[in-house]
Amino acid sequence: MKRLGKAAAKSTRVSEKVTIPKGKHWEAFLKVGENKNELFKFLADELVKATSTSHYHLLTTKGEFVLSNKAVEVSKTPSDHEQADSRMMLRLHHAVVDGHNKAFPRTVVSDVIVLAVHFFKTFQNLGITELWIGFGSGKACTIIPVHEVSMQVGPDKCKALPFFHAFTGCDVTSSMLNIGRRSQHGLLGQFFLM
Repeated sequence: MKRLGKAAAKSTRVSEKVTIPKGKHWEAFLKVGENKNELFKFLADELVKATSTSHYHLLTTKGEFVLSNKAVEVSKTPSDHEQADSRMMLRLHHAVVDGHNKAFPRTVVSDVIVLAVHFFKTFQNLGITELWIGFGSGKACTIIPVHEVSMQVGPDKCKALPFFHAFTGCDVTSSMLNIGRRSQHGLLGQFFLM
């Protein structure tokens, strides 16, 4: 067990019956990696339950599994992608092929935005008309109209964007040559489809 000040950090099984800690206890709770994993799994299940009667289609991840609030066949597009950001693009492609013309993925990972801008023309050719991304969390969440960004950037720059993003350090740095280095972790992503 790691020591966090005077209180010891401990692993907590997250469920409906467990009270979420507050204040300094919340900080101690989050410092244990297993607690975050448990919390994200719990939230994924709860999102699916809470949106089961909604008019939009929600896809979220729970570890390596994809959960949906509507009946959908995701095994037609098996994923051996290690990164969640590329799996999100695969699921988005699957949703567009299934007839959804609007999507709203949520993420805290900049790679998802880069890939969405890069692939938007492909998705547009398959029938998507609007792609919005909720980037960030809480009050820092920004909604990005990928369809507009893609149009403003142009097709040639959209094609080159993943290379440039990788060259600058992907999701571990916000500028060239590791200046202003910053880590970002994407532990949970969701889709809202129409």
